[in-house]
Amino acid sequence: GQSHQRRKPVFWQYNAKGAPLPGLASDQSPGLAVRDGRWKLLMQSDGSGVELYNMDAPAAENQNLAAGHPDVTKRLSALLMRWKASLPVGPAASTSATSADRPAS
Repeated sequence: GQSHQRRKPVFWQYNAKGAPLPGLASDQSPGLAVRDGRWKLLMQSDGSGVELYNMDAPAAENQNLAAGHPDVTKRLSALLMRWKASLPVGPAASTSATSADRPAS
């Protein structure tokens, strides 16, 4: 197939409920992320812990480029915080099936 350039940023959030994650805390990524073109920005929901990566570079996620690209970091951080503010307030919807969702055995 042909590759195509994404026209809109992609946003995601994980561990919105704050459940304990496996592994060492130092190995865990921030909970919010946006991918826009070659750039991927990660940060905590309070705006801290900002990490910026050029996904077109070899070993892309080995070097945090946030300090070297303050304009990109600021733009993507603002986009990500606006997106987060647009999310519904309250507990995250469960994606696991409940007993009512399962077929009768």
